[in-house]
Amino acid sequence: MDLNTLILSLFLKSIDNIDFQDAIDFYNNYSSPSNAYIVIIGDVNYDEIKSKVNDLFSGWNSKEVSSEVISLAQIIQMKQK
Repeated sequence: MDLNTLILSLFLKSIDNIDFQDAIDFYNNYSSPSNAYIVIIGDVNYDEIKSKVNDLFSGWNSKEVSSEVISLAQIIQMKQK
């Protein structure tokens, strides 16, 4: 088995062990505008997109979040404890 196949296999096994509450917990602990990027690629009008993004994300309030770098495998391990 090559490395890419192994990584994909481990990812698919890991993702099967994550539930909706895990996603909510990850969002609450690690997601904030202060550590997020929005990337828009395509033939778009800058002013229009900037206005839409501001409208859509203006209610996303900044908060303190963990600066710890965490992997999917670590989330799975914590869940199993």
